[in-house]
Amino acid sequence: MVGVQLNAIKPGSMFEQIGIKNGDVIKELNGIKIDSPEQSAKILLEFVDAKSFTVVVDRNPQGPQTITFTPD
Repeated sequence: MVGVQLNAIKPGSMFEQIGIKNGDVIKELNGIKIDSPEQSAKILLEFVDAKSFTVVVDRNPQGPQTITFTPD
């Protein structure tokens, strides 16, 4: 699998607040394609440090969707 699949989104978490759902596969974060285990580790660091970001998720059956988060 290419990407990081999320399966345990907690209610009220940042992931839920920005619209990521259980089963979504994160394919790209801020232009960084997730295509290796090393990239999977890097994505976690990006999420921790990011003030705003754009993430591409593969959501079956709808397919790829882009989510942009910018805090108020």
